[in-house]
Amino acid sequence: MNRRKRTALRVLGGFFAIMAACTVLPGTASSVLVARVEVLNPTGGALTNTCTGKGEVAASSETRIFLWADQQVETSVAAGTSVAKGETLVQFRMEYLKQKIDAKQAEVDQLDLQLKQQEISAAGTSYVPSADSAARSVEAARVQFDQASQRAGQAREAYDGWSGGNEAERQALYEALQAAVSEEASAGQALTEAQNAYADAAAQDAAQAANNASSAETAHLAAQQYQIQLDQARKDLDTLKAYQEAGGKICAEQDCVVLENNVADGTITSGAELIVTGSGGWKLKGALDEADSKKLAEGQKVSISMDAGGRSREVTIDSTRSGSDGSGDGNSVSGAGAGASASTDSSGDGGTKGGGFWYSSLPEGMSAGYGDTFTWKAQIPSARSYDYKIPLAALREDTAGNYCLIVSEAASAVAHMVWLRGYADYLSIAYPDASFTMESYDSFLESREAKVFSSVAVWDSQGEQAVSAEASGQSVRADIYMMGGHLQAVFGDTLFRGRYFTAGEEGVCLIDLRTAEELFGSRNVVGCSLVLGGEDYRITGLVDSGRKICVISPEEGALFHGVTVRKQTSEQSSDNAKAVLSAYFGGLSTQVTDGQLCCLIGLFRLALLLTTASVVPAVLLIKVSRRRLAGAAVLAAGVLALAVVVSGMPVGSDYLPTYRSDFDFFTHLWTEKSAQMEQLQSHQEFWHEERMLP
Repeated sequence: MNRRKRTALRVLGGFFAIMAACTVLPGTASSVLVARVEVLNPTGGALTNTCTGKGEVAASSETRIFLWADQQVETSVAAGTSVAKGETLVQFRMEYLKQKIDAKQAEVDQLDLQLKQQEISAAGTSYVPSADSAARSVEAARVQFDQASQRAGQAREAYDGWSGGNEAERQALYEALQAAVSEEASAGQALTEAQNAYADAAAQDAAQAANNASSAETAHLAAQQYQIQLDQARKDLDTLKAYQEAGGKICAEQDCVVLENNVADGTITSGAELIVTGSGGWKLKGALDEADSKKLAEGQKVSISMDAGGRSREVTIDSTRSGSDGSGDGNSVSGAGAGASASTDSSGDGGTKGGGFWYSSLPEGMSAGYGDTFTWKAQIPSARSYDYKIPLAALREDTAGNYCLIVSEAASAVAHMVWLRGYADYLSIAYPDASFTMESYDSFLESREAKVFSSVAVWDSQGEQAVSAEASGQSVRADIYMMGGHLQAVFGDTLFRGRYFTAGEEGVCLIDLRTAEELFGSRNVVGCSLVLGGEDYRITGLVDSGRKICVISPEEGALFHGVTVRKQTSEQSSDNAKAVLSAYFGGLSTQVTDGQLCCLIGLFRLALLLTTASVVPAVLLIKVSRRRLAGAAVLAAGVLALAVVVSGMPVGSDYLPTYRSDFDFFTHLWTEKSAQMEQLQSHQEFWHEERMLP
């Protein structure tokens, strides 16, 4: 009997010792950093560089179809629709097209008439030169002058030859001479006037000829201009008639899927509207920063994980492309339905500055659609080999090109439960279909409902962007968040150095330790500046996160799509909290992370483990070894430990029925919470939410 008691006491004492160790050690175990180093015999080999990034599913071939200008859209195919070859992508309104054809035909007729008028004017006008008549007058005056001169000469000879005789005869000769001289003078005057008139007529004729030539040249140029306008109008008319012959339709030239369509029914097009179609199936398109674009090449292996969930896949890079080329294979077609030809379109969707993209075929059996995003990772061996005693898995390359030891956190399951218990008051909600401002946040803080929360933060995820430091010349990519309010609601006790920025501060930010080390090579960066989107931000604090992040202060008028709170107590109802937040911030809370639920699931699993660990040994001791006292002691110790775990469960009103006969309560509870955990499995906004997963 004494022997059995001693055995039972030893078992009980050992169990309590183990329980004490599990209670005391987790707090220290969670803060111990262990270098993953094992000294081996000297060997050699290449080091491994790890490249990571984001990507999306794109079409193997994209075609941009620009719509006909100045037409009214009757119907168009919505984005996401599969269209067979020859089927209609866009139907234009035929009545509107007929009006355009009639108007263009009238324009052609008018231009044709104006062209003929100008051609007639360019031919010039017929006229009789005035100088011809004046020349004839000069000739007649000259004949009269010559005759008068001849008569005057004869009269002078007769007068000079008079030798005497009758005085009356002399007087008659003298009078005849005077008359002949006077006639000669008159004829001379007439000749001079005729010559002057001829000169004036010749000048007038020259001026008239110059004016006629200028008018003809002007008419000729006008005719050329009208000819150009007429040719263009006829070309436009032919195009409109081609549209009419096509039935006012733009049709698919091959089987495709409509990727983008920014055209609304009833729109009068300007020619800038387009429809983007994809064909040839889907492919993976990964974004590369400047450094990774120099490392990755065709044929290398890349591991991808879809953001929507699913197992990781390994793919082979088919090709890479540098610069801001969006699809790698884009065509631009204008008026495809009217037989226009395709031409290469170099305007893509843009890439990382100085970087590029890699492309790979979609893995067989993988279900994905256009625009689905993924995270990729590639292990690339270094160009040179090294002699080493330390496993490659224990090394990483820093920003200066040096290789450092990797340290990892050694934590126990109990330590994880202690950490999870600290997030039992955590509740984070994203509203993808709604947005709100800092004014809404301030109004909420002043309300009575806000008293049930100890801290509230609002945020907006702005995706992964490049962050750089001018002081070091380094650049990294990090997840960017714009955040306002109490930042400790999101980050808890992870603040490593510095402080959280407060309301009213502008141009400030918060970054994680890894980003600080890669940008500045140090953790002493509080007060330093970094550049994001061309703007300078001053660092106020560092957080110890599991992901590269940069949290910036909100701009004036900024919109937010998420809110994170810490409840006053972990037992408070999360359902009531969600109802209060939705009433103020609006939208449907489709993405919810409930720390209370995650903590309950974790503690429940620990309780099952303790139950199994105590019941099985107790049964073996009682039934097999016939040591009832020892078995009872083990069972009692297990019940005591289980009671400690159960007492720490943050069970609130959400998990208790309102009356005892409500048998459907737990069925509804199981359905609701299961759906919530499935959603959390597919989307975790912040890095610590990943640790909450069961």
